[in-house]
Amino acid sequence: MKKWVIKSGIQRKYLRYIMGLLLLAILLSSIGVWIYVRQSLTTEVTDKYEFLNEKMGLALDTLSKEADEGTAECITYDQVQESLKKASFADVEKNSLQKYFAYMNLDHVAEYCYVDNKNNVYARSYSHIDYEDFSDSHLEDYMGDSYAKTQWFWAKDTLFGTAKEALFIGRYVHSMEYASKPGLLLIKMNDSFLETILGKDRSMTDEVQIGILDKKGNLCAAWCPKGTKISDAVKQEVYKISAQKTSGILAKSRRVSGGVCSIYKESSSEMTVFTVVPSSVMTQGTMRVLTVLIGIYLFVAVVAVVLSIYFSKRFTSPIREISEEMTQFDGNDFSRLIELNTNTELDQIGHSYNKMLKNIENLLAEIKEQEGVLRRTELNMLLAQINPHFLYNTLDTIYMLARINGEETTMKMIQALSRYLRLSLSKGSDIVTVEDELENVKSYYKLYMSF
Repeated sequence: MKKWVIKSGIQRKYLRYIMGLLLLAILLSSIGVWIYVRQSLTTEVTDKYEFLNEKMGLALDTLSKEADEGTAECITYDQVQESLKKASFADVEKNSLQKYFAYMNLDHVAEYCYVDNKNNVYARSYSHIDYEDFSDSHLEDYMGDSYAKTQWFWAKDTLFGTAKEALFIGRYVHSMEYASKPGLLLIKMNDSFLETILGKDRSMTDEVQIGILDKKGNLCAAWCPKGTKISDAVKQEVYKISAQKTSGILAKSRRVSGGVCSIYKESSSEMTVFTVVPSSVMTQGTMRVLTVLIGIYLFVAVVAVVLSIYFSKRFTSPIREISEEMTQFDGNDFSRLIELNTNTELDQIGHSYNKMLKNIENLLAEIKEQEGVLRRTELNMLLAQINPHFLYNTLDTIYMLARINGEETTMKMIQALSRYLRLSLSKGSDIVTVEDELENVKSYYKLYMSF
């Protein structure tokens, strides 16, 4: 199996630069995509649950309207109005009125209690509630000063014996004919009453926290994903916002502890419905997208590395070949030429290298030839230096024989010839002085006069 080994320093640098640029591109694109996707998905999620919160708010408006209409229908019922006039009803009339409330035009009623202006109590037959029980429950204290408004309040059930927190709807009952002390109608609602605002699709409770606060900040109902609950900090923040006198949409995607919150306040009941979208819900879509992006980027990175190694090897192999040839050149073998066919500037470099080898070979040949000529010249010069010495020695011998024989004229001629030859050869020097030239002329003159 062929292994990819990175030997070239150029290839290493090339790969480092490529990987650096790739990582920088991935980082910048990841940041940009992350920001864009996060904003887009966050906006999409918050818009979705803003619409959901507004939808639940409108459903709460509908419940309030139905409660108003249902209690108004009870108030205008003839027997109810008659109860405000008579001192008391006969048992038959009382039972009839008690059964009427059982069939009032309002769904999800758990218990009811009507107290007329003469402290007569009308409830379910099995409840066995009298006025003393009603008075001791202190539920009337929640009605406030408004005698015409339907009141919604969250209180402990001290009237019907459950002792649990429950939602009550109360309304004063006035005579439509003359001014008199009003009666009071109290209705205890089932837990399912507020659940109707969720509609048929309950899947959103698996993702977001939904709660309903009364006007005093009590949490009347809550639906949360498994393992979570609405924090006190969120309840306080929602209550603070709902304390405003305005109604309708009070907040959209308001940042709260652990997420964002949308708030809707119903004007008549003053109940507030809110949704809290946890940060995890807003980021889970982003994390899925980020996971896909990381997978894509890893695939791109692997492909980029493989292609970078492959192409860098193709690009650097001619350079490595040139480098190896230059490194291994020993100055003797000029036959190792470089043959490149890359269709790039490297072909020109290889051609120039081959041309350089040829020039070096020719230059070495010329140098060798010049060295041969130089050596022959030096040899000739040495031979030329030997001949004058032989001549000088010969002339000195003849001079000594002429002196022995007393031949003065011969001696002078030999002496003049010897001096002339020495000066003609410049005494072995390349530079001849004027004095030596004059001496040479004198020697030549003496030889000429001797003939």
